[in-house]
This record gives sequence, C-alpha cells and structure tokens, in this order.
Amino acid sequence: MNLAQQAEVKRLELTFGLVTVQDVVQWADKVLAETDEYNDDLTNVSLAGGVAPHNMLPLLASLAVGADEFEAMRVILGALHRVLRHDNTQARAYTRALEQFWIDHGYKLPKDMQFIAGLDDEFGLAEDGIYGTREESLASLVN
Repeated sequence: MNLAQQAEVKRLELTFGLVTVQDVVQWADKVLAETDEYNDDLTNVSLAGGVAPHNMLPLLASLAVGADEFEAMRVILGALHRVLRHDNTQARAYTRALEQFWIDHGYKLPKDMQFIAGLDDEFGLAEDGIYGTREESLASLVN
C-alpha cells in the first residue's frame, strides 16, 4: 500500500475512532524512520501529536491526495465488522459516519457498499420505535 493509501486508511480509522491521534503520530514517525525521502505532509502529521482529532484529519487528507477512498473504506469496513462483533456500543456512531461517507460521495457507492445507503435511517427508525429494532438494525450492519 503506497503512502497516500496508508494515509487515507489512517484518516478513516481516526474518523471512526479506531485509532487515536497518538497512534497516527506513531505511524507517521515509523514511516519517516523507514524512508530516506523528506515529505513535508508526513512531517506535519508526525509533529501534530497534541492536536485534536478534527485537526489531524486535514493533515492526513493532504497526505492522502490521490488515494482510492473506496479501497480505504473496504479496509475500514473490515475493521468495523471485527469491532462490532465484540462490542456494538458504537454502532450508531458508525452508522452516522458511514452515512456521511455516502453523502460525501454524492450518494454514489460501489455495489459492495450499497448496504451503507439508508443504514443510518434504519437505526434511527428503530431507536424511535417506528420500524424494526436495534438488534435487527445491528444485524444489517454486522451480518
């Protein structure tokens, strides 16, 4: 995986709360130590240890220019699946972030990601007692 693709995966991991800012900084430090080429964007990520997650995201986005966002999301979906099978307390937050990903891509997703469309609505309807249950919505996400 090239550097831009790795940065996009890290950006999405941070967005979903799968890693911390410190994890991202450690990743950047490791990449810097393994390369002889200077990269200003990577250095900026490495030096941003004290920032809030929402301030790290644009730094990672700069580093991720040219990455395949859908391919990165496929990595994240696998990670989300593993997390949710053991602890589903963050399911609603994940559906909101997935919804935002769908919106950010103009409501157009590859076939293998079509399940994201409407998933947040499904959770919302279940929470409001209008249609279905949280367990049924969770099954849509995890299965």
